[in-house]
Amino acid sequence: MNRTDLDRKTAVITLDKVFTSASGEELFSLTRALNSGLPKTLVLDFSGVELLDNTGISVLIKLHAYGRRTWVMA
Repeated sequence: MNRTDLDRKTAVITLDKVFTSASGEELFSLTRALNSGLPKTLVLDFSGVELLDNTGISVLIKLHAYGRRTWVMA
């Protein structure tokens, strides 16, 4: 999993082939830098994901809740 800043307002996180609950900590560590206020838009790239199970979906729901509490929503 990696994060690429496209510009000052947009970051893309490319998810790994397998996305489960084990992916959660890495995803959250990549998003913690967003607390500084930049970037404003986060894009999750699922193009390489081959396995997304219910625990991975739970991670995404937690990320959404974290984002709503932490980041300014446009």
